[in-house]
Amino acid sequence: MPPRSNRSSSNRSEFGVPDQDGSTGTLESREKNAVGSFLRGLALRAEADASFAVQIQSALEESGLLESHRHTVRKSGGRPRSKKESKPTAPLDPFQVFREQGIVALRQTLEKIDLEELHAIVRRYRLDPARISSKWARNERVIELIVDQVTAHARHGQAFSHL
Repeated sequence: MPPRSNRSSSNRSEFGVPDQDGSTGTLESREKNAVGSFLRGLALRAEADASFAVQIQSALEESGLLESHRHTVRKSGGRPRSKKESKPTAPLDPFQVFREQGIVALRQTLEKIDLEELHAIVRRYRLDPARISSKWARNERVIELIVDQVTAHARHGQAFSHL
């Protein structure tokens, strides 16, 4: 087997730590092995103990390393939402509808959609960065925001088209 050409091969004997293949490794490879061993042990324990798995998942969600699958947003009744009651996804791309069918068709399409899905469109396409519209309870108001923002994006740069 040809000698290894990476720079860590010169430091192998300095640390005197055997690698998986029996040769001595660097401090970096020891750290990688230690992290790998820890994570494998953690996974085995989580698979064996459901309450431990829930604790790990909760800690990862709080840290932001794992996207939450359980929404803790409370409805007016005060109980947490279940997976089926989680925030809806955007049912359509308003920019595509506007490009293909025009502003009238966009408005008509939006009028057929319920309020939660309208809010989902606003979130998905970042039409309200300040999130002011998330409190709005009237469909017409959210529809107006979507139409205004989509047309504003479509007209962006047209002021210079006559030059």
